[in-house]
Amino acid sequence: MDDGQQRMNDSEIRDALARLAKLEQTKSAFISIAAHELKTPLTLVQGYATILGERLHGRPDAEELAGLVAGILRGAQRLGEIIDDMIDVASIEAQSLELNLEPLSLDTLVDLAVKEALSGAPERQVRIYIGELAGLPYIMGDAQRLHQALVKIISNGIKYTPDGGRIDISGRLLYVDGAQSDALVELTIADTGIGIPPEELEWIFEKFYRVGDITLHSTSKSRFKGAGPGLGLTIARGIIEAHGGIIWAESPGYDEVCCPGSTFHVILPLQQGSSPARTRYLVQSGLLRSSGE
Repeated sequence: MDDGQQRMNDSEIRDALARLAKLEQTKSAFISIAAHELKTPLTLVQGYATILGERLHGRPDAEELAGLVAGILRGAQRLGEIIDDMIDVASIEAQSLELNLEPLSLDTLVDLAVKEALSGAPERQVRIYIGELAGLPYIMGDAQRLHQALVKIISNGIKYTPDGGRIDISGRLLYVDGAQSDALVELTIADTGIGIPPEELEWIFEKFYRVGDITLHSTSKSRFKGAGPGLGLTIARGIIEAHGGIIWAESPGYDEVCCPGSTFHVILPLQQGSSPARTRYLVQSGLLRSSGE
């Protein structure tokens, strides 16, 4: 290949990358616009359904109609959650996610997140065990956003763990000798679910990505392998990275019979000011020590 051909190929590659970047921007803009445009009609549906439910008293078919109204409201609530997720993804991609920082107890954060995740799937029989987190130091973070991220991760574990399975949540302090500013905390969420194919471990955090054949999934987000838009882990990663942290998953593989399980690792700096790149470097450098060592 001569220099002219090489320059032409390089130019084509740059043009292709520019087109892909533009396409990604267009997709993100569409998600944001569509989500906001859906908000208004959804609010009307919820409002009219609520009024309808209040006017059923005294009708001979009130009980039957009340069930139908309740179904409308449940569906509208689920659609509202999806729209809110789409708006959050758009904010994350635009790097406009706002954080209200305050000292936070991980023990309290995890406990509240577990309760909400379980309340969202009351029919599931998955046990969740929380290790000793009370001894961990407080972190600076946004309570609402970190709660949201943890609920997404734990709910994902519930979704892909068969009834009778379990999820174990543990934590530890990580630090570099003599460098208090580099102190981190690690949360580990390990389930006994169906696992993740190794080649998909990086992809699961991308928006709209779901493991397995989505045509076989249930239409309920709370049922085993229940379908969803595939935004939960994307939002969790965005929130964690906005705090200067990182998240990754490990799994021996995907097996619906043997259920090898998956483990999610969340690393968060104690103080704000770090970046995901810095946190990733510290984790990969081998410089970190744990509080148990």
